[in-house]
Amino acid sequence: MSQAPEGEVLIAKYPEGVTDNGRIKIMRIDFGQLNDHAEKYEQYGARFVSKHYSMNSTFSQDLEPGNAVIDEFEDTLYVTLQVKFQLAVLNYKV
Repeated sequence: MSQAPEGEVLIAKYPEGVTDNGRIKIMRIDFGQLNDHAEKYEQYGARFVSKHYSMNSTFSQDLEPGNAVIDEFEDTLYVTLQVKFQLAVLNYKV
């Protein structure tokens, strides 16, 4: 069985609009940094399902980030967590 990738989200921002010559700023949000805090997030209600089944997965692999939406102020990112039926709310700046 193959191992799931660590969870991550990529954000692309087009400061000059989407053009052929426009610059693109890319920000990578690596969910791997959450692994050291898995117990804290579980206390707040996050589910770490695979640890109960000895699947040898990390917390970030278990999150499985899916679709993402940025708020109107471009400082908060909402990410669906596919299998968990949960939502991650992240503060960020590109």
